[in-house]
Amino acid sequence: MSKFRVIVVDAGTGGEGQYEFEGSGLLISASPMRVIRAFFESETAQKRILPHFPDWEIYTAFRHEDRWVVTVTGSLIDKDGGKTAFMAMVSLVDDDG
Repeated sequence: MSKFRVIVVDAGTGGEGQYEFEGSGLLISASPMRVIRAFFESETAQKRILPHFPDWEIYTAFRHEDRWVVTVTGSLIDKDGGKTAFMAMVSLVDDDG
């Protein structure tokens, strides 16, 4: 398993969070949507983001292949349906695979 780092910035508070999750080393070469979906399905997101924002929408997702970084923009959706804009960058930190 490889380790990935995700930096999330939300427009509602201007807050920034840094998270890590594990996945296949091949994940970073998958579609950008698959990469961000893997993060939101990870135990880290389940414990630290989804209790506050149980749903999310992605508006753009692309990969910077020269750096192997996936960048996404979208909305985090709270329990009342309120949307908070966010941006996230996912990068491969440790490739064991």
